[in-house]
Amino acid sequence: MCASAGYLEAHGIPQKPDDLAHHNVLAFTGNSGLHERRYQDAEGQHDQVGWSGKFKSDSGDILCRAALEAVGIAILPIFYVAEHIKNQELQAVLSDYVTPPKRAIYAVFQPTRFQSTRQRFFVDHLVSTCKQLPWES
Repeated sequence: MCASAGYLEAHGIPQKPDDLAHHNVLAFTGNSGLHERRYQDAEGQHDQVGWSGKFKSDSGDILCRAALEAVGIAILPIFYVAEHIKNQELQAVLSDYVTPPKRAIYAVFQPTRFQSTRQRFFVDHLVSTCKQLPWES
């Protein structure tokens, strides 16, 4: 979850998940259900919070661009925003709250006796790129 400094200066920094009700949370339209986030706090307590945003898209790239343009708070996978957070174009918010369960990335393909060179290069690239992301432990 992240936003630009401009958005946070204009609207304030959410201190707890319930504060999201007072923010423009950028919504991913690929979700057919309610826009809500389940989270776990530092004490291990689970809860969820809902929101309604004024900006929606089915593209993570578009949602990231909207966050950079101070439209609202984006909830995106780290690979969309890692470079922008590193460059301080976006700031992480509510980072003390985690979204269970932990997720993983898998490369799935048909089992064959020999793996093609293209598949091997792709998987190696995926592993190398993921190792560079600022994963939380």
